[in-house]
Amino acid sequence: MRNLDFFVNFAGKVQYNTLLGMKIQEVMKLQRKALGITQQDLADMSEIAISTIKKIESGKGNPSLSTVEKIMD
Repeated sequence: MRNLDFFVNFAGKVQYNTLLGMKIQEVMKLQRKALGITQQDLADMSEIAISTIKKIESGKGNPSLSTVEKIMD
């Protein structure tokens, strides 16, 4: 996901992927599924709580830039 261009608002929250015109949760879920990994796999790899991954993918969470960076690494 590192090559995606994210729009960040003044509060430092990722709002939309400007390259694809999709919400970050949509991009994240599509990319995760394309890689064939589960939410738990992503949580383990990024060292982010699975509850946070679930909130982001369901649209209930608005990740900070640092969270997105951890997921992208």
